[in-house]
Amino acid sequence: MTVVTYAYNGSDTAVATIVAPIIGHEYIFLAANGTPVTGTAVASPLSLTINDIVSGSFGNIPFAVSVADNTSPNNQVACGVFHKNDTAPYVFAATWDYDAPTQTVTVTFDSVAGVDYLLWISDWGPGYADYAFVGNGSMMSVSVTDAGTLAGDFIAFLVTPVAGVDTCYTNRFFSLGVSGAGAPGNPVPDRAGVCERVWRFAVTDLQGETLTILDHLASERTVTPMLNEPLQVTGTVPSDSPEVNMLHTDNLPFLAEGVRQLYCFRRESNVTPYYTIRASTLIMQVGDASRSDDARSRFTAWDPWQYLFSRPVLQSSLAVVVNPQDVPTPGVDGQLIPAQRLLYPSTMRADEIILDILVTTAAFADITAPAAAIEMFIDYNNTGFYTGTIEQCAKFSTGFPIQQGTSVGQALKDMCDTGYVDIVLEPIYDPANRPGILCQLSIYAQSVVNGEITKLGAGSYNYAAQFAWDRPGRSLVGFDDLFDGTGRANHIQYYTGSGGPSITAANDAASIAKYGEYWAQSQSFFPAVSAAEIDSVKAIARMQLALRKTFKQTLTVNPAPERSPDPFVDYYLGDGVPVFIGRPQQDDPSTAPVVGVYRLGDSRSRQTLPPGYTGVPPSPNPLMLVWQRVYGIPIDIDDNGVETVRELIVGPVGAPPPPAGAGGQQAPQTNQQVAITTARQTNRQGGVGP
Repeated sequence: MTVVTYAYNGSDTAVATIVAPIIGHEYIFLAANGTPVTGTAVASPLSLTINDIVSGSFGNIPFAVSVADNTSPNNQVACGVFHKNDTAPYVFAATWDYDAPTQTVTVTFDSVAGVDYLLWISDWGPGYADYAFVGNGSMMSVSVTDAGTLAGDFIAFLVTPVAGVDTCYTNRFFSLGVSGAGAPGNPVPDRAGVCERVWRFAVTDLQGETLTILDHLASERTVTPMLNEPLQVTGTVPSDSPEVNMLHTDNLPFLAEGVRQLYCFRRESNVTPYYTIRASTLIMQVGDASRSDDARSRFTAWDPWQYLFSRPVLQSSLAVVVNPQDVPTPGVDGQLIPAQRLLYPSTMRADEIILDILVTTAAFADITAPAAAIEMFIDYNNTGFYTGTIEQCAKFSTGFPIQQGTSVGQALKDMCDTGYVDIVLEPIYDPANRPGILCQLSIYAQSVVNGEITKLGAGSYNYAAQFAWDRPGRSLVGFDDLFDGTGRANHIQYYTGSGGPSITAANDAASIAKYGEYWAQSQSFFPAVSAAEIDSVKAIARMQLALRKTFKQTLTVNPAPERSPDPFVDYYLGDGVPVFIGRPQQDDPSTAPVVGVYRLGDSRSRQTLPPGYTGVPPSPNPLMLVWQRVYGIPIDIDDNGVETVRELIVGPVGAPPPPAGAGGQQAPQTNQQVAITTARQTNRQGGVGP
C-alpha cells in the first residue's frame, strides 16, 4: 500500500515522501498557501517539496497538505496537517463519529499522557474549526464543532503536533449533513478526492449563502452554454440525501426551485484559485420520481436570461408609445405597453436600448422582492464592481419596436436576431460584493450584410481550435450534417395590418429556375401603416428570402474528448473555428489528375467541408476554409467527473483575413442558408405568463 509521510521545516518548506508509489504514475503535492508540485514515480520512494507563496505564512497556523495520484483522477493518497511547536509523533488507532445536526466531529483514541494533540476539520476553503488538547494517558473522546462555516464535503484530522515531521496518523472524510463514521482517510477512496474534481456544483440561497455541494451526489449532469439564449444546467441527485432534503431557515429543502442558485465551477488551473466559474444559474425546476425503492430528484437551472422571460418590458420616457391610429405619444416610465407598441427612436443605438430596458425594469420592480431578483440577477454596471464589456452598436433606421406583452427576455432575443448585437451573460461568483447576482452583462457589436456575418460580435476567429473528422488531427468522432429543403421559400408574400393589403412580393429568379416555385405567405399580419413601417415589412421579406431561397443546413459535430480543443479554454461561444469533414473533390473528373488534388469519389462523405476546389481544372484555386461559428456547447459530465462535448452546435460564418504567414489566401464568404442552432429547449414565448 502506498504510504505518505510529511516533513516540515517550521518556516516555509514542506516535504512529502511517497513510499511504494505506482511506478509511472504522476503524483501531485498540494498545500494550503502553496503552489502545487508534481512528480512522476520512477522508483520508491518519491520525494516532493513545496514552498509557501508568502515566506513564513505556513508557520503560525495549522495548514493542510495532501498527495494525490494525478494519473488516476480523484484518487487521493494521504492527507496531513502541520502545526508550529510540534512534539514527537506516535502511532495510535482511533474511531470517528460525525453528528450532522450539531456539525460536531468526535474522535476516540488511546492517548499518551502529556502529548499535545490537535483535532481539526476543514473543507479546503474558508470553513474550518480546530481544538487543541493534551493527552491524559487513557481513552479520550474529544470533539470539535463547526461554527457554521463548512460549505460541503470536509476532512477531519487528528494529529500529534511534531517539530519538523508529521505522519498524519488518522484522518476521515465526511459529507456535510450525513451523520456517521465517514469515509476512510488514508488511503482515501475516489469520492473523497473532492478537491480534484473537474466540476464542482454549489447550491446557495438567493443571498449567496452556500447550503450544499452536489459534486459527489449528482448524476446525469449537463451544462449547455448557448449564444444569445439561456445557459442551462441539469442533473439528478438522490432524494433521500440530507444534503438535498435538509431544511434551510426558509423551511424549504437545500435543493428547491425558485429560491436556490446553482454555481458550476470548472477546474482549469493547477494554481490558486484552481477553479473558474462557468455557469451561474437559478434553479427553476425540481422533480421527484422513484423507481422501485430508489427516489431521485431532477433539477434544471438556467442563467438569468430565462428569468427575463418572466419580466415584462415597460414603457420608457426615452421611447414613444404608438397607438392603433399610429399616433406617437411620449412613453411613461414604468407603465405597461398599451396597444399598439413601444417604439425606441432611430437615434438610439442597440446597446443603449438594451440598457434602458434593463434599467427601467429594475427601477419599477416590486421592492418586496429579493434584492438580486429586483436587479434580475444581472450586473449591468449597476453594482460598482462591474467588469464587463459594452460596445457601441448600430442604430435602427426606423427605430426598434416592441409589441405589447413582450417579455424582457424576448426583447433581448429579438435584438440579437437583428444581427446588430451579441448579448453575453458572463457567469460570476462574488457573494461578498454582489450577493445573489449571477451574471454580468456584456454587449458586443456585430455586423451582418446580405445575411453574412462580416464582423463577429462575441468571440473571435480561432485558428488554433481546429476540428477534423477524417483528416489529420482527427479531433471529431462523428458529425451530423442535414440538408433540409422543406422550409425553402423563393416567393414570399407578406401583408400589412389585420386583413390588410399585400406588399410587393419578394422572389428569387435563380432559385425558382433551379428548384421550382416555393411560396411562403405570412401566417400573421404586420401592424404596419406608415410608409416607413411598410418598408420594414418589405425588409423582413427580403431577409426571409435570403435565408430560405436554397436550403437549411444543420451541422453538429462530436468532438473526441482526448484529442479535441478544450471548451472554455481553447474556444467558446461565438468563436469561428475551422471544421474539416471528408476530402475535397475535384470539380471536373474528366480532366487530367492534378498533383495534390483528390479526384471525384475519394471523399468518405457525400458532401465535404471544405466543399472542394473552385475554378477550371487543372488549375484550381487553393482550398477553401469553411469557418463554423460556435452557437452551443452541450457538455455531459459523467459520475466520475469526466466531461464530453455531446454535439457542438455550429453554423457557417464568413472567414477572417488569413493569419500572418498564411500565404495571403483569404477564405471566402460561405453559404448563409444554415440553421444556427439545432433545437431550442428554452422558453420561446414572447409574452409574460404561462
